[in-house]
Amino acid sequence: MKNASRLAGIIICTFFLAVSCRQLFTESMGSSLERDKPSISSSASLDDLLDIARSRDGADQEVAEELLDALADKTPEEIDALSLDEKTDILNLGGAAAIDLGELANLSNELSDNPDNQNELIRDIMENATNDVDTTVLEQLLSDEEVLTEAEPEAVVVAAAAIVADVSAEVGAERVMDILADPSSLESSGLTREQQNRLEIVINASEVMETRDDADDVTIGDFDLLDLLRGTI
Repeated sequence: MKNASRLAGIIICTFFLAVSCRQLFTESMGSSLERDKPSISSSASLDDLLDIARSRDGADQEVAEELLDALADKTPEEIDALSLDEKTDILNLGGAAAIDLGELANLSNELSDNPDNQNELIRDIMENATNDVDTTVLEQLLSDEEVLTEAEPEAVVVAAAAIVADVSAEVGAERVMDILADPSSLESSGLTREQQNRLEIVINASEVMETRDDADDVTIGDFDLLDLLRGTI
């Protein structure tokens, strides 16, 4: 159950970050879910994809997933050429793609109101989470020094959390948290080279964020969201 609790913590943190960055509390979530979703073609231009990412539709889980899939097909050179604001818009897709916002908004409230039902609610949260997210473009952006040092800290944590959640779904949240808490154990962790590379990106992002004064404000109440990247939740 400890492992389930940790994965649930990752999911909930990512959810709240996505909501914060998208400012969904200022809009009607119900009306957003009822809107017709935009058609996203694999041949869509980068400008068209960014327009959708910036819109209310970009906060929809299905749309965000499709956007990340389409962005993964763009060349590294095209992504590198984007402005910092455009790169930040893409980073923010990470939380939205990993989370069904409508379902988890209700579940996270229930978890706060009904701590005695934690096990059942955590199972519900996990069933509503997805690890079917292509994080290729997020990994590229989190390897960009300008992004790590100058992009909005919330956006960096959103993208890193999406990667953490995805790897956690593959190998277990407790295992991932232990590695993040002790990065020196990564090489001997038994993870595949691809999984190690992905967590190395998260570890590097965490180390850079530790040097940023504005990262101190990335919190939910008294909870420091960087603890997610430190592996201490």
